[in-house]
Amino acid sequence: MYQQDYILRLLDLFFKSFDQWIHGTIEEKERTFLDFNEEMYRTFLKETPSFFREKDAGSIISYFEATYQGEERLARIEILSELVCIEAENRPVFREQLSKLHALLVYIDADSRTFSFDRQKKLQRIQELLKEKR
Repeated sequence: MYQQDYILRLLDLFFKSFDQWIHGTIEEKERTFLDFNEEMYRTFLKETPSFFREKDAGSIISYFEATYQGEERLARIEILSELVCIEAENRPVFREQLSKLHALLVYIDADSRTFSFDRQKKLQRIQELLKEKR
């Protein structure tokens, strides 16, 4: 029960922070995307963006399996998938990043007990982008 509340608060805090950045309500408007992104990785994933960029999807999943348990693991992977998605949309799209994002979302989809239309939409969009890049 407490763990589930913690996970829900963690996700809520992440999405509130993200929403504030998107809608420009954060006082420090001069912060760049990279500064915000770095802060989100450190706050919610306890690692730098490069830690995850340098690993393949299997290594990332292994890291999360070793570091977090149950629903918290899935919540943290979901946060990572959101951050990777944001990066892919705000930079030239790299096939490797899209493939990694796809693998993370498939993992969440397989292990989560919650169905997400948003996740399904993202998976479909990533598959379309990967087909276009061939």
